[in-house]
Amino acid sequence: MPNRPPTGDSNATLLPLPMDEAIWKTIADRLALSSQQTRIVEQILCGKQDKEVASTLGLTVPTIRTYMKRIYARTGTNDRLTLVLHVFAMAQKILSSG
Repeated sequence: MPNRPPTGDSNATLLPLPMDEAIWKTIADRLALSSQQTRIVEQILCGKQDKEVASTLGLTVPTIRTYMKRIYARTGTNDRLTLVLHVFAMAQKILSSG
């Protein structure tokens, strides 16, 4: 399924190209991300900062930061850029093996 454009629906999945939902689900499963962690990483992949992610998901900024620490620990990364690069490297590997 192709990426959906922004519709104003905060529940819509907005993944950067060429990340389709099947690839993203595979990555989230391989990283053993919780559903909330998955939603947060989706927002990070779209370039949103903590305040925007918190607003979109109805959480507080400190809660987002706590989730980010756990996401970094789970993914073996330590900042947003490394996290994004890690996710896209996984996507590239999936695309090249499929």
